[in-house]
Amino acid sequence: MEVEHLLGEDWQFATFQQAGSTVVVTAEDDHDPVSEDVMVMPFDLRERVQRRPGRGFTVRGPVHLGVLVSLRPEPVLAYQGPEGLTVTDPWDGGVLKNFPLEREYRQFDDAYDLILTHHEGRDLLFLHEDARGGPYDRILRTWDLATGLPIPGSAGEHKCYRLVSGRLTFRHGYLAHPTSPVVVDHTPDDFHVVNAIFLDVEREGDGTGPFVGSVRVEEGFDAVPEGRAVDVARAGGRTYLAEAGDIFTLPELERVFPVDLWAVVSRVTEWAGRPVAVLVRKPAHLDENRDDLIYEPLQLSFMFLDVAAPVWHVLPWTVPLRPFDLLATPEGTIMVSSSEGVHVVRVDPEETVRSAERG
Repeated sequence: MEVEHLLGEDWQFATFQQAGSTVVVTAEDDHDPVSEDVMVMPFDLRERVQRRPGRGFTVRGPVHLGVLVSLRPEPVLAYQGPEGLTVTDPWDGGVLKNFPLEREYRQFDDAYDLILTHHEGRDLLFLHEDARGGPYDRILRTWDLATGLPIPGSAGEHKCYRLVSGRLTFRHGYLAHPTSPVVVDHTPDDFHVVNAIFLDVEREGDGTGPFVGSVRVEEGFDAVPEGRAVDVARAGGRTYLAEAGDIFTLPELERVFPVDLWAVVSRVTEWAGRPVAVLVRKPAHLDENRDDLIYEPLQLSFMFLDVAAPVWHVLPWTVPLRPFDLLATPEGTIMVSSSEGVHVVRVDPEETVRSAERG
């Protein structure tokens, strides 16, 4: 196993986005706390090197790494421009194209997220933002980039009563985003009205497709934090939705393992043909004292998802304090974001699986 400290504390609490072999690391620009800019650092998984020295480049966030078929086959980086959508080269930030959008307001709202996709011959933009109807209203709608107009019937509104991520995930035919409706939790002796965290899942399309379902996720330390997207991944012939200690199958939305298995963040990949969840988990000696989680290092682990009772397998590297995001690939590259910046851990998937199977 190899470990590299790729980016330092300037990149603390960074998030990851991947398109093919391209990964962009993004983090708030702490050098200018008033600005809404985010720092961007591209990384090539094949070459195992970052493409830009120093601090990368900055753009106004949030940003989305995706593919715009009509523009070019390679990944592009998209973010808000003065009047619409700006699409750039993720390696140097050079502007490739601006897409004007006909909007009631000249700028994007303060709270928004975006995703590019291609459906039935059209390049589309999913935009998730404040609905202007009230402080808790959110709206998710789809724009046709060829016309700059929203697609009729694509707008879906919902409430968000607590601060959770508005980040969208659009992979393998599923669109997912977190929300926080008011629910009533009943106990044998009482009931509580809470703002619970859910994940809403829809089928791929133009924003008018079928609703798959909604699942409630655990509210442990940093569950669905702002800025981090959930994961939708294909592994071992199945599709999974993963967030922290919650992993579900798609489209069934069935939980893979019991809710008492707790983790800060989890991602799903395939190693040696087997579906694997790579997680940052709570050490056993912290089971009775969650407050210690803020101060003590956690463990990088993995679990096979194709067994009835998944078992923890600990990788021999201690995660720095305050882990935030994670990325795992079939080639054995694991990127971990924490208060110390970004580390890259590389394992041999075949040997790692064989060792775990031997026990």
